[in-house]
Amino acid sequence: MSRPSSAPLPHGQRAWDRFPRFGLPRFAARWPDQAPILLQVTGELASPLELLADDLACLPRREQTSDLHCATTWTACKLHWGGVSFTDFYQQIVVPRAQPDADCRHALLTGRDG
Repeated sequence: MSRPSSAPLPHGQRAWDRFPRFGLPRFAARWPDQAPILLQVTGELASPLELLADDLACLPRREQTSDLHCATTWTACKLHWGGVSFTDFYQQIVVPRAQPDADCRHALLTGRDG
């Protein structure tokens, strides 16, 4: 497999020419109803939140190209990503609407596929 970038790989990683697709497509049969995705923000907050994808439309969309180093030792290089940044989501939606505790320092994200 060729290395499309000149930067060295992290120790123990090997480059892949393709990006293996994980996530919901592989597990789609578990959720055949195709219900809208619901984001739940809970924890040490004044007000827990439930948001739909449309609730993120007010945030600026960003795009970037970067390498992905998987914990299973493969690396996919120069991948194109797009979406909203967590910082924008947190500062523009979570802070004003949910009012997290001032001492909050961590976030736990759980996907639909567990």
